[in-house]
Amino acid sequence: MDNEDRIIDAWHTNAEAWAQAVAHEGIRAPGTHTREAILSAVNAHANAPARILDAGCGEGWLTGVLIEVGFDVTGVDASHSLINHARNRLQARFEVGDLADLKPLALGTFDLIVCNFSLFGEASVRRFVQSVPSLLDERGTCIIQTLHPLAFFGPGNYRSQWREGTWAGLPGHFSDPAPWYFRTLSDWAALFRDAGCRIVEIRESGAEPGRVETIVFVIEAG
Repeated sequence: MDNEDRIIDAWHTNAEAWAQAVAHEGIRAPGTHTREAILSAVNAHANAPARILDAGCGEGWLTGVLIEVGFDVTGVDASHSLINHARNRLQARFEVGDLADLKPLALGTFDLIVCNFSLFGEASVRRFVQSVPSLLDERGTCIIQTLHPLAFFGPGNYRSQWREGTWAGLPGHFSDPAPWYFRTLSDWAALFRDAGCRIVEIRESGAEPGRVETIVFVIEAG
């Protein structure tokens, strides 16, 4: 099984534990810096009732928050189990689909695409980013929150590479974490450029002042 397949398999295996951690353990609760970072970026670049694609929506927590404030949201995830959790919890459109190839879903176009810690792979992420211009309305925006590469590379090891994942620090019974393809900042920029996108904003955040753990890219086509 290659790393791209391991990612999908890990989320299938851990769907129940993840859904329970989100629902009952507060890992996406108000006040957590990753939640505030993604919602702040969305609110800065879209107004309800904008049409939003939650790409890699998981169990649907972000879809639910955005629907509550008036956005028209479609959620897509490769995990049948996570989509089932989302459908059981929310009245919204949820689809099982591969982010690397969304054409079969005929989703149309969106004012905003949001990817909240949902881009793990190498080739799969490249194909998804290449599809972003075709999924955006004119003047549409894509927001990507991911782990900040500078926080996870040791000295002398700053290069794009596969890393083994971890569930460390998360409550619940998890197993077999998904691997993650970490990109350097310059490789993220090249990925966007090659897809015909440009970076319009970068936001960095962490759980403590002066500590950088995550990064938000805001990109547009053109």
